[in-house]
Amino acid sequence: MKALTLTQPWASLIAKRYKRIETRSWSTPYRGDLAIHAARNLETMVFERYLPYPLPLSAIICIVKLLGCVLMTEDLIRRWRQVYGQREIEMGNFAPGRYAWILGGVRELPTPLKCRGHLGLWDYTVPR
Repeated sequence: MKALTLTQPWASLIAKRYKRIETRSWSTPYRGDLAIHAARNLETMVFERYLPYPLPLSAIICIVKLLGCVLMTEDLIRRWRQVYGQREIEMGNFAPGRYAWILGGVRELPTPLKCRGHLGLWDYTVPR
């Protein structure tokens, strides 16, 4: 399975279904199951009010489906603001020329799976 490492609180915002779009500077042709890994670092952000503490670090915390990867334009960002709401737009870097990774089918893990993260998309083997 592919995995993506995100700094907290972004990883937990996805796991708790507050964040449905991850924004990146790069695209991927990959579609399917994607493990969301919470990095060992924690950023202080206003969105922390949505999350229980302490936040898991250095662990896979949920599995999502990567449904699509879309190049963002001014028009698309305006439309998404109406569809997804301002909160979603504030949870990412929605700038023209970046990519929106559309996530769905979020399955939060009951117990985070400790492991080391990596940059970019990386391969993760689910423990048996």
